[in-house]
Amino acid sequence: MLKQRIITAIILLPLFILLLFNLPLRGFSLLTGLIVFWAATEWSLLMGIKLFWHRLIFPLIITVSVITAYFYSTSFYILYAAFVGWLIAFILILCYPKGSAIWGKSIILRGIMGFLVLLPCWLALNYVRYAENGVYLLLFLFIIIWGADIGAYFVGRRWGKHKLAPLVSPGKSWEGLLGAMVVTILLSFSVIFFYHMSYMMFSTILILSIITVLFSIVGDLFESMLKRNAGLKDSGSVLPGHGGILDRIDSLTAAAPIFVLGLIWMNKLYYYTELY
Repeated sequence: MLKQRIITAIILLPLFILLLFNLPLRGFSLLTGLIVFWAATEWSLLMGIKLFWHRLIFPLIITVSVITAYFYSTSFYILYAAFVGWLIAFILILCYPKGSAIWGKSIILRGIMGFLVLLPCWLALNYVRYAENGVYLLLFLFIIIWGADIGAYFVGRRWGKHKLAPLVSPGKSWEGLLGAMVVTILLSFSVIFFYHMSYMMFSTILILSIITVLFSIVGDLFESMLKRNAGLKDSGSVLPGHGGILDRIDSLTAAAPIFVLGLIWMNKLYYYTELY
């Protein structure tokens, strides 16, 4: 499994970076839209929908929502709804399996969950991409998420003894979480020192990175909870060693909206300090 994961990553990573730096803005929106569409087809399985044609209904709803959001800037407020949604998701993870009797058999509730997971993720990625230096901001976001994931995986395998959420994802440990945090801090320090940032920028980026990665772990655990509820090991099989598209972007679905809201907060903070 590890060998498959590494081979898949070696193939996808250069392709992703190539597309990130070379696709025009609309091309990037289309690419991320297609990824979200595929993820939505996998989410249909988490909703408990078995029939193929019925499984297309939710992806079509997400597609229409993405197209609508592309033309209406007010849809940005969905990111704030996503923030509240991820706080609720964290509570659901802590309470699992208690409470799953309410949402675990409801297709509508799990569909609403999927809407608040996938659409804000697409909005957040494109909000950053369209911003000044958006490519580099996105690259930083991906690096800290990938780095944290790698740190958690290897530290957890080597030293993991204390389960993080045994009823949701038995393979994750507190030691793995610590490994993710250490890697995140090291990566943040590297970027901060490379660009010779001020102390205030230093502090805010470090805090934003840590909070973003913590939410990425919530995103990972949330999908694991839904898979366990649906009796699935993976959301799909399109990526050898990784599972489905959802299995690959589950951390990103929570991290991206939080990262964007953090950037907005940072901009307001620096605007305030410039005024006073």
